[in-house]
Amino acid sequence: MLKRSFMVLLTFGFLLGSVVAASAQESKNLKIGVVITQKLLATTQIGKNAAEKLKGKKEEAQQQLDRKAAEIGDMKKDLEKRLMVLKPEEKDKAREDFERKSRDGLRLKEDLERELQKEENKVLGEVNEFLSKIVIQYGKENDYDLILDASASLYFSDTPDITDQIVAAADKAYKK
Repeated sequence: MLKRSFMVLLTFGFLLGSVVAASAQESKNLKIGVVITQKLLATTQIGKNAAEKLKGKKEEAQQQLDRKAAEIGDMKKDLEKRLMVLKPEEKDKAREDFERKSRDGLRLKEDLERELQKEENKVLGEVNEFLSKIVIQYGKENDYDLILDASASLYFSDTPDITDQIVAAADKAYKK
């Protein structure tokens, strides 16, 4: 999600870059930078913290699902053992209880997935906003005409790769 949002911003830059690139033939003074988003997300402190936070939330949700699955599994084993000795109406009630518990488990899974998606969107949106400001600020402070996401480029040499500088700027700003 973050990459997609960041890509939208930088893709706009790519489109603008296409127009600017045409005029670059006339002016060799065009300053272009390239940022490798995956590296930016993986190496900045804010990106690492976001990944760790989301990982913790996912593990917590998985533990809840595992407990519910164990509970349903135990109930199923118990039901299978007792099925032979139960009266028909007791069997029906036990099956209904099991089906209800199974539906509750599915609902829990769906609810947790929705909550995780919502949390991921929130966290990654905050990271995206922070990193976008850093890229813009860095570009202005260092007189860049255009900064692109590497995935929006078919080719670039190592020279315009400013990812490490953006990581340093982001980590410096994040610690404040």
